Order: sequence, then C-alpha cells, then structure tokens
Amino acid sequence: MGEFTTKGIHFKKHSDAEVIEALRATHGIMSQAAKLLGLGSAGGLRNRINAKPKLYEVMMEARSEIVDLAETVMVQKLQMGDPNMAQFVLRTLGRDRGYITENVLTGTMDTRSVVLNYDFDKLTLEQKLSLEKAFIDQD
Repeated sequence: MGEFTTKGIHFKKHSDAEVIEALRATHGIMSQAAKLLGLGSAGGLRNRINAKPKLYEVMMEARSEIVDLAETVMVQKLQMGDPNMAQFVLRTLGRDRGYITENVLTGTMDTRSVVLNYDFDKLTLEQKLSLEKAFIDQD
C-alpha cells in the first residue's frame, strides 16, 4: 500500500490484492468494502473497480455468492411450505410455465421496440378493444 498527500489530505493507495480481499470479505458490497479499506466514500473505489476487469470480476463473483445464499433460503422456505415464497417463485421462475400475474404484449411502433405491461383484468371492454385495434392497425 502506497501513501501520498495532496492539498494537505493524506491518502492511502491500496493494492489490487487488498481491494480483492475487501470485496470478498464484504460480499461485493461497495460501501462496506470502502469502509474496510478506510476510504471516505465508495465513489473512487467504484471507479477503480469499473476500470479494472479483474476487480469487477471479483466483485460480481462475490455478489453472486449472496444470490446463491438467497436462493438457498428460498428453497428452505419452500420446503417448509411457505405459501408466500411459493407465489414468489412461481411469479418469477415459473413465468415460462404460465404463472404470470400480468399479460405482456410486445410489438413495434415507428421503428422503436415497445414492451407494454397490462393487467387485462383491470381494463374495460372498450380499452381491450382499443388495444387490440392498435396492434391490428400496425400491420
């Protein structure tokens, strides 16, 4: 770790190895890693990580471990029969099996891609017909 002073403020320059250690110790949470390194804020650390592919890779791996842990908790709650967790899993991971709470239409208008999310149960018949007409008129 190198040190330097500029404009009367003392700074410590941490090695990539120290940054990697901090990222792993804090599971990739930038503010905690900055605090562990004794930095005043996470902004400079964020810039450094974004500029160095290896540091960015370590941060993403550390965050991935948190997601793995959350998925483990999710499975445990499912195994205990938690109905809220079952609904969450079906709405997110089960979407491709038809477990959705909204209808999603995709189309194009004026060369721009458009994704519209509608809860069709809340639309009036007139609104549904207008929406259908809008998509038919595109062709």
